[in-house]
Amino acid sequence: MKIFIDFDDVILNTKKFKEDLFGVFSAYGISREEYENSYYDPNDKQPIKTHDIEDQIRRLRKNNFFDEKSLRKDLENFFTKNTSHYVFSDVFDFAASHKNDEMCVLTFGNKVFQEKKITNSKIREHIANIIITDKKKAAALKEKLGNKKFLPGEKFFFIDDRTEQLRNVKQEFPDIITIFIKRPEGRFQEMTKNEYCDFEVHNLREAEEIIKSLTK
Repeated sequence: MKIFIDFDDVILNTKKFKEDLFGVFSAYGISREEYENSYYDPNDKQPIKTHDIEDQIRRLRKNNFFDEKSLRKDLENFFTKNTSHYVFSDVFDFAASHKNDEMCVLTFGNKVFQEKKITNSKIREHIANIIITDKKKAAALKEKLGNKKFLPGEKFFFIDDRTEQLRNVKQEFPDIITIFIKRPEGRFQEMTKNEYCDFEVHNLREAEEIIKSLTK
C-alpha cells in the first residue's frame, strides 16, 4: 500500500499557525489587512500560490517602518520553537497504523518556508518520507514513482484538501484512490467535492475507515 498525504490543513493546523504568525507581525504595527495582502505575491498567477516569508517582509517594508532586525529575530524564534502542537491529534494514530506501509508527505509550497514548518512540527518522527515541491503534485509523483510497477491489487491513496491537486493527480493516475479531506479547521471551506474526489472525509479517522474498508 502506498499513501501520499498533504501537509498544510491535513497534518498541520495551518489556519492556527498562520494566525499565530500574524501575531509576530502585528507586534510591529502590521495590520491584519496589510498582513493578508502581503502574504502572497500579487503577481503570482498560479491557481495555488506559494508563501515566501522573505518576499512578504520585502512587500511590507515598502509601506511600513519597523525594526527589521528585531522582527527577523522574533520570526526566527517563532520558527525554531517546537510547533508540534499545531499537528492535528489524529495524525499520530494514522501514521502508527501505517508504519509498515509506504507513506509519504507530499506538500506544495516554498521549499525554505515549508522545510521550517515541517522540521519544527516534528512530523518526521512519525513520517520519515517527505517531499516538498513547488510544482503540481502530479508532476512530483511522476518523479517519485518513475517507471515503478505496481503490484497486482496494490492500493495507492492520495489525501489532500485542495481539489485542484486532487484533479491533477487523478488525471495523471486514474487508478489512484483520491480522498478529499475537508477539516472543520481548514482554510478552504469553499472547496467542494468533485468527480476527481473518490471520497470526502473530515478528519484522518474517517480516512482510515475508508482505507481499511478498501484493503481488507
